[in-house]
Amino acid sequence: MIDILTWPWLGQFFGLLGAALFVIVVPGCALVQVLLSRSTLTRLERFCLGIGVGVALPPVLLEFTYLLHLRWSAAATWGYVGLGLVLAIVQGMRFMQQPHRPLRTAWLLRSGAGAPALHAVLFLALVLAGLFTRLYAVRNLAAGLWGDSVHHTLITQLLVENGGLFTSWRPYAELSTFTYHYGFHANAAFLQWLTGLPSTYSTLYMGQLLNAATIPMAYVFTTRFTHSRTAGLWAAGFTGFVNFIPGYFVNWGRYTQLAAQIVLPAMLVGWREIETVDLKLLTSIGLARLLFAALMTAALAMTHYIITIFAVLFVVIYVAGLLLRRVAWRESGRVLLWAVIAGGLGVGLALPWLLNTAQGFLSRNTSAMVSGAVTAERVAAYSQLAPITPLYMKGYLLLLALLGGILMVRQRRWRVLIFGAWSLALIFLIVPSTVGLPGNGVIDFGTSYMALYVTVLPLAGVAVSGIVDGLRRWPITQWVAGLALLGMVGWGIGWQSRIVEPGNQLLTPADSQAMRWITQNTPANARFWVNNFPAYGGTVIAGTDGGWWIPQLTQRSTNLPPLLYGSERGETRTYAQMINAPAQHIRGRALVDDKSVRVDLTTPQALTILHDQRITHVYIGSNALPGKANADWIDPQVLRDSPYFKLVYEADGVLIFAVVG
Repeated sequence: MIDILTWPWLGQFFGLLGAALFVIVVPGCALVQVLLSRSTLTRLERFCLGIGVGVALPPVLLEFTYLLHLRWSAAATWGYVGLGLVLAIVQGMRFMQQPHRPLRTAWLLRSGAGAPALHAVLFLALVLAGLFTRLYAVRNLAAGLWGDSVHHTLITQLLVENGGLFTSWRPYAELSTFTYHYGFHANAAFLQWLTGLPSTYSTLYMGQLLNAATIPMAYVFTTRFTHSRTAGLWAAGFTGFVNFIPGYFVNWGRYTQLAAQIVLPAMLVGWREIETVDLKLLTSIGLARLLFAALMTAALAMTHYIITIFAVLFVVIYVAGLLLRRVAWRESGRVLLWAVIAGGLGVGLALPWLLNTAQGFLSRNTSAMVSGAVTAERVAAYSQLAPITPLYMKGYLLLLALLGGILMVRQRRWRVLIFGAWSLALIFLIVPSTVGLPGNGVIDFGTSYMALYVTVLPLAGVAVSGIVDGLRRWPITQWVAGLALLGMVGWGIGWQSRIVEPGNQLLTPADSQAMRWITQNTPANARFWVNNFPAYGGTVIAGTDGGWWIPQLTQRSTNLPPLLYGSERGETRTYAQMINAPAQHIRGRALVDDKSVRVDLTTPQALTILHDQRITHVYIGSNALPGKANADWIDPQVLRDSPYFKLVYEADGVLIFAVVG
C-alpha cells in the first residue's frame, strides 16, 4: 500500500479524495444506476445519492459475509471497487443515451443557457470546498477527538483484524458480544483496507469525509422534496459553511450518528421513488426501486438505531399527511402499502443483525429509562430541552426556515412542510411525557438536536429560493445569488478550518510519543492504571486523558476497557462489576456520586487494589477531558513522594510511574 501519511498535506488531500471516490462514490453511483435507471433523478442528484448509497453498502456487505462465514479483506475491497467501476461505466453509458424529463426547477436554472453551467460550478465549489475544509481542520491530529473516538477506532481495528463482524474484543478487552451499530466503522474499515492507513487515521479521515458528504446529501434531499435546485444549493451551503452542526461533530467524535444522517436522506429519497410505482405495473423497474428502498432501510438500521427511529417518524408523518389531505384512497393506500413492503423487506435484510443485538445489554439499558430503574436526576438531565441556538442551529437560520415554511403554506406544498412537522417531532421525542407517553430520556436532547440540520435547513433553502424567484425579472439576480453563495462559502471556510478545539483531544502529540516509549520500554504483560471518572449515572467509568488509548496503541492492558462494556456482555457475568468496583473503592465514593475526587493511589487500600489488579504502571496524560473540576484526577505529587512509585517517564505533561512495591 502507498503510505499517504508521508506525503505533503496537499498530497494527502488528493489521496483521500481519490480513496473516497473509489470506496464510496463509485460503488454507490453504480448501484443507483442499476436500480434507479429510469428515475427522473438528474445527473447531479444521482451523484449525490450515490454518495449516500456508497456509505450504506459496507455494513450490508459485512453482514452478508459474516452470515456466509467469509472474511472481508483488502483484496475484497479492491474487487468491490473494481466491480463498481465496471458497473458505473456500463450504466453511465446507457444513461447518457436516454432522454430525460427535467424536474420543475427554480428560476436559477430556467433563465438562459448559462444558468445550468453556473449551477454546476456552484455545486462543485460547495463540495470541494467542504471536503478541503474538513480535512484541513484535522491535519495535525493523530486520532479522533473526545472519548467516543476511542471505541470507534477500536471497533474499526477489530473489524479489520477479524475480516468483518466479530464477537470477541480480545486482545483489547474481555468482552464477548458486539451489538453496537457499525455502519460508520464499516466505512472506516473499508478505507483502511483500501489505503493501508492505521485505524486511528482511517477512523478520523472517514469521519471527516462523511462530514463533507453532508453537503451533497443536503442538496439531493432538498431538491427531491422541494423540486428547487436553488433551494438545494442553499441548503447545502448552510449545511457545509454556516451552521455549527454538522461541522462541529469532529469535536465530539460523533461519527456514527453522522454516518446515519447521510444514509437517512438516501433512504427517504428511495422511499419517494417507490411512491409512484403502480400496483398494476409492478415491473422490473418497480421491483428495483423496491429493492433500493429496502437496502437503504436495512443499512440505516445497521448504521444507527435512533436515526432509524427518526426515519420511521418521517414516514409516519408523510402517510399521515396524505390522509389528512384526503388524498384519493388509491394513492394513499399505494404509498402505505409500499411503505409496509419496503420496511418489511428492509427489516428482513437487517434481521440477523437486529436479532444479534439481543445478545448484549442495549435493550436492558433502554428499558431501564422507561421502567424507573434510572434515577430521576439522570432522566431529567437527558430529557431537558436545552437551548437549540446557537450551537445546534443558528438563530437566523431558524428564522429563514420559518419564512420558508410560511411560503410553503401559501403555496400549499404540504410535502415540503413535512420538514417542519418532522423537526417538531424530533423535539417531541425528547419529552414524550408531554402527551402522557413514557420514555423521557431514552432519546436525549443532544441526539435529537444534532439531527435538526437535516430537517430545518431545507426549509431555509426554500426561503432563499423564494427570494431569488421573486427577483427573477432582473437577469443579474442569478449572478448576484451565485456570488452571495460563494461569499458565504469563503466566510465559512475561514472559521470551519479552525473548528477543532484542541482541548477536546485525549490523544495529544505528547501522548503519542509516550505510547511509543511504552511499546519500546515496558514488557508485554505491563498493566496500567489510568485516569477515570464515573459516567452515565455511575453505571460505567470513562477515561479522561490519553491513557484510554493505551490498549490499542501499545497492546498493553489497563484498568479501563472501552466505554461499551456497559452495553456488551463480558466474558464473565460480573465483568462490569469487576471494572467498576476497584475504581469505586479507590475514589472512596459511590460511582453515582459524580463530584470530582483527587485520587490518592498511595493509601494502603489503593496499594492493595493495585496489587490485586496486577497494576505495574500508572499513566497520567497531558490533557484532561473533562478537567479537574468535573472529573476525578490522579494526584501526581503524592506518587512522586511515595517510595512505592518511581517516575520512569516525563515529557510534555505526560507522567508514567512504575509501581515498585
